[in-house]
Amino acid sequence: MGDAAIQRVIDVCQDLDPWLEGQPSVRIEHASLLSDSMLKELKGAKIGLAVSTQPIFFFAEEDSYRQFLSADQLKMAYRIKSLDKENILFSLSSDAPCTPWAEPDSLFYGIYVRGSDPAHGSRRFY
Repeated sequence: MGDAAIQRVIDVCQDLDPWLEGQPSVRIEHASLLSDSMLKELKGAKIGLAVSTQPIFFFAEEDSYRQFLSADQLKMAYRIKSLDKENILFSLSSDAPCTPWAEPDSLFYGIYVRGSDPAHGSRRFY
């Protein structure tokens, strides 16, 4: 999900009263592009917002991302480290069987993506 769609969900939901206690009431799926301002809004949302992201996509589709996203958008992609630093509840997902890589549902591929991709050099998650 791109930044415009994520922003729309944040705008619609952030001031709603939560319906779950002690946990986020809304989870944004496929949160791929997150700006600094979105991170602040996620953290401060009254309703409690969490995100789920699929870092395997950057690993599997990096060439495509680099071709179609601007440099600024690439910096917003899969901000796992930023989500963790800001203490925003998130989950990592494989989105299997949609990813055409061997064993895309393997937890270890998601963990590997956090490190580097030898085909494209090292990529640190923001």
